[in-house]
Amino acid sequence: MSNSRSNTIDMSLLPELIGYHLHRAEIDSYREFMKDFHGSKYTPKQFSVLVLARANQGISQGAIGKALGMDRATTMVVVDKLQARRLLSRERSTGDRRKQEIHLTARGIELTEKLVTHAKAHEASLTANLSSRETATLRKLLLKVRNSPENELADM
Repeated sequence: MSNSRSNTIDMSLLPELIGYHLHRAEIDSYREFMKDFHGSKYTPKQFSVLVLARANQGISQGAIGKALGMDRATTMVVVDKLQARRLLSRERSTGDRRKQEIHLTARGIELTEKLVTHAKAHEASLTANLSSRETATLRKLLLKVRNSPENELADM
């Protein structure tokens, strides 16, 4: 409810909720990511797929989705967009014909290198108000939150 005298909003219990702060941090990070990438039209999901494909040539589309916590349909849409831009190719796995292997094209490798440079600058900007020790602690705490029993159940 709005307080008309001071034009402030009563945030009720929201400031006490870790989930609220995680969500707000994610929104702010996404907004800054898009700004830092100068309208490159590559989303964090697309960037993540490119990075995984670069580090794991021939990785299956399913493995990418699982690693990034994306469902099958979302993974397919992201990979389709990157393939349409000729950044990666899909090939049927010779070991398991049900799987699609992902391979970056030369163009994809070149773009990924540029995006990684931007991502590192974005990360530095994101953690500019933190010491290196605080950054490490934050990363560790976020991993603990993500690996909580509640998250493991949600993944099943």
